[in-house]
Amino acid sequence: MKATCDAKELAAALRVVKRAVARKSSLPVLGHVLLEVSGDKLTLSATDLAVFVRHSIPCGGEDGAITAPFSALEKVVRLLNGPISLWTEEDKLHIENGGTVTLMGFDQGEFPMTPEITGHDVSITGETLDRLLIAVAQDESRPVLTGVFFENGAVVTADGYRMSIWRSECADKWSALASGSGVKTLRDIAGKGELGLTVSDQGFVYWRDGATEVFVSDPPEGRFPDWTQIEPKHATTNAYITGLNESVKQAFALYGKDVSIFLEVGDGVTVSASDYESSFERELEAVVYGPPVTLAFTSQYLADAVKLFGDEVSLELRDPHSAVLFRDGDFVHVLMPRHDIRQEEGGDDE
Repeated sequence: MKATCDAKELAAALRVVKRAVARKSSLPVLGHVLLEVSGDKLTLSATDLAVFVRHSIPCGGEDGAITAPFSALEKVVRLLNGPISLWTEEDKLHIENGGTVTLMGFDQGEFPMTPEITGHDVSITGETLDRLLIAVAQDESRPVLTGVFFENGAVVTADGYRMSIWRSECADKWSALASGSGVKTLRDIAGKGELGLTVSDQGFVYWRDGATEVFVSDPPEGRFPDWTQIEPKHATTNAYITGLNESVKQAFALYGKDVSIFLEVGDGVTVSASDYESSFERELEAVVYGPPVTLAFTSQYLADAVKLFGDEVSLELRDPHSAVLFRDGDFVHVLMPRHDIRQEEGGDDE
C-alpha cells in the first residue's frame, strides 16, 4: 500500500472513527484502525464489534491495506502538517513527513469484516434520537431495555420508569431491536439533522452521509415489552403549561436528583419541592381541562423530561398513581409518578 494525503484531513478522519475504537479488548486488533487505499480514496475503519465506523479522504497512491495502532497513529498525525506519505512493508506502516515514523500493524485479514446490512428505511432527525435515547436503560440487568425498538412506523425506548415514543407513517409491518449505545454513537457522529437509516430485521442499523459510514451491530437479546399497553390512554385531565421547564430546572438546582418535585394541577399549576431546611414553590400559567390532581416525580426524571420540550408543555394526566404523558406532535414521553407521603396528606382529597 502507498498513499499520499493531507495530514489535517487524516487527523480529522481519525477523530471520526475514534468513537468505535475498543478501549479495552482481549483482541489487540480492535485497538487498531484499518487503512485501505482503493483508487483515489484512503478509507479508515474502526470497530469495537458493536459499532463499525468508516471514513474516507482523498489520496494518491497504490491499492493495499494494513492496520495500525490507533493511539500511536493519532499521536503521530496530530503533530504533522501538509502532505504526508504512507507506505507498507510487510506488517509495518511507514509515515513520512520530513522524518519517518514506523508503526507495527496487522494484516488486513486480521481486522473484522464490516457487516452487510439490508432492511427498512427510517427517516428521523438527530434531535428526535436525542429525545428517544434519554429513556434507554443504563442498567444491564434487563438487556432488552438497553435497546432502541423499531416497530412499523414507531421508534420506542423505555427503562422501566419512563418511555419515549416517536411515530411516523409506515405501510410495512416489521420490528427490530437495536443497540441503544450503538445508536447513540451513530447519533454523535451523524449530528442533529435529518438522518436516513437502514434497519434490518435482525436489529442492525446503517447510516451513510458522504464520506462517513456507521454500522451498528450487537443488538440486545430478548423481547421488547408491549409498549402499546404501557402508553397511557383515557386521560381525565389535560394541562397546557407555560414555564414548566424553567421552574423544574430551578427546583432541581436547589435540591438535586433524589427529592420529589410536585406538580399540583388545578385552576393553574404549582411546582414545589422542599427539604428539611427550605422550600420552593412557583405558580405557572396554565390552561387546565378536567379535575385537579397532584403528582410527585423523581426530580432527575422530571428534569430530563421537561428538557425534551420547549417553553410550553402539554400534559395528559389521570390520577396521582398513573403514568403522565407529555405530548409534542408525533413525539410523546411517558413518565411514572413517584409515591410520596405528601400525596396522602393533602392534594386530592374531595
